Amino acid sequence: MLDASTAERLSDTEVIFTRLVDAPRERVWMIWTEVRHLHRWWGPTGFTTTTHEFTFAPGGVWRLVMHGPDGTDYPTRIVFREIDPPSRIVYENGWIFPVRRSTSPSSSPSRLTGRRRVSPFA
Repeated sequence: MLDASTAERLSDTEVIFTRLVDAPRERVWMIWTEVRHLHRWWGPTGFTTTTHEFTFAPGGVWRLVMHGPDGTDYPTRIVFREIDPPSRIVYENGWIFPVRRSTSPSSSPSRLTGRRRVSPFA
């Protein structure tokens, strides 16, 4: 089973994460766009997720709570900005940084790329 990950720091405020997933692009798209799949993997290891609202469309909102293994809840609000099936999702999360997710055109393995840019704290 293939599962290779890399991270590249572009600057103090921007990083690119890349992961090869042993699955076709359409399946990778599905696990990013359907709540029943998101709940199985979203968040750090040991966390669970509860969704209160999910509208997968430009301008749509995903309102969720990540539950930490220590019992701490982390409410999050994601707004979907751009959606281009099955290759690109752009969203902003509750911490106000844009994330761009894209998948390669190859069938398998799929290259999943995430680009995050954060605003420095003042």
